Amino acid sequence: MPEILEKDIWSGLSGEPSTGEQVAAHLDAVAHLMRRDNWDPQLYGPASDRRLETAFRYTADDGHGDPDTRWAGRQIIEHLLRSRLGAQYVNAWSWSERPNRTLDDLLAVLAEAAAFARAYGPR
Repeated sequence: MPEILEKDIWSGLSGEPSTGEQVAAHLDAVAHLMRRDNWDPQLYGPASDRRLETAFRYTADDGHGDPDTRWAGRQIIEHLLRSRLGAQYVNAWSWSERPNRTLDDLLAVLAEAAAFARAYGPR
């Protein structure tokens, strides 16, 4: 079992729990927005509103998640990136804004995080 599950990432900052499916749906909505509108970091720099961080907020504002599912989704992404990079700490927003980051990189980690949420999240 992944070590991230040793802490409660499913109870967000409000203190209320989210299901794995709720978190996965928010991650899917972020990926859909980024793909549909071509939020490629190679085209839009960190000063733009077209960033992973704002995609989470916009999709929550549109009813596809909330601050709790955003928090849990970010925790999962950061866990996956720490595992992949062998780093003790990773900030998802900073990772997504590296100059070499591509839309495909972002979509891949979002899909991986959504699959993780569905596999390990509460029902």
